[in-house]
Amino acid sequence: MPHSITVDGLLLDVELPARPSRPPMLMVHGIMGGAWYFAKWLRFFAARGHPAYALNLRGHHGSRPVDDFGRVSIMDYVTDVSDVSYSIRERHPGAPLILVGHSMGGLVMQKAAETLAPAAVVLLSTVPPRGIPLLSWPLFRRELKHVPEMLMSRSVIANPTDVADLFLNRVDPPDVASFVERWTPASGRVGREITLGRIAVDATCVAAPVLVVAGGDDVAIPPRIQRTVAGKYNGTCRVYEGNAHFLIWESGWDVIATDVAAWIDEALRLGDFA
Repeated sequence: MPHSITVDGLLLDVELPARPSRPPMLMVHGIMGGAWYFAKWLRFFAARGHPAYALNLRGHHGSRPVDDFGRVSIMDYVTDVSDVSYSIRERHPGAPLILVGHSMGGLVMQKAAETLAPAAVVLLSTVPPRGIPLLSWPLFRRELKHVPEMLMSRSVIANPTDVADLFLNRVDPPDVASFVERWTPASGRVGREITLGRIAVDATCVAAPVLVVAGGDDVAIPPRIQRTVAGKYNGTCRVYEGNAHFLIWESGWDVIATDVAAWIDEALRLGDFA
């Protein structure tokens, strides 16, 4: 089981291998989520020798509490990633860092990669940066009811049915029910930044190899968007039919993780980091 640590008020779930043999990984969750998203991935990659860290972004599950959560921005989350990454590098001196982001966390990691010089970046069901429109009717029509909160930078409480339909359409029903109490509010400002494509990423500043992983049945951020994100970074896109947005938990997650692990090993080998 992972244990928890606190870094500058930020709470992380951590799974450490008995004998680290591969670089550390930092994983960041999507909107309304938490480090708990990555429980399966933490165990999987620690078993392969990676020190594995999953961050609770500020305002999530007791991590770096904020007074006005609705005004938290994507750039605040990028700061969280930067703060934690320095601590991880101190714990593993000389080791390169691998960034992994799911959904909104994918956008956070794209922006963080501009300055953190990671060894590799893995984007799972990622939100696109500015210049790649997030044109998804199933997502847009469910967002309409939250426009006032997004415009006024207030906290957004999502409807559990909307969450299940958009993000959990390939998750087993018992798991879907158990997730309800784990969802946090969303920042209205973050919702606005994502919807309007406010966060720009300079691809020339992202030198690391990039892997984009998409679920063929993702109705929130479909594969066509994921492929465009991969193209922005001259990266690789892999689409898994039968999986959807929450592919880190769905049936077949271990197949995806195994493929990601192989891609990481190859990326590190080509970059002479191994």
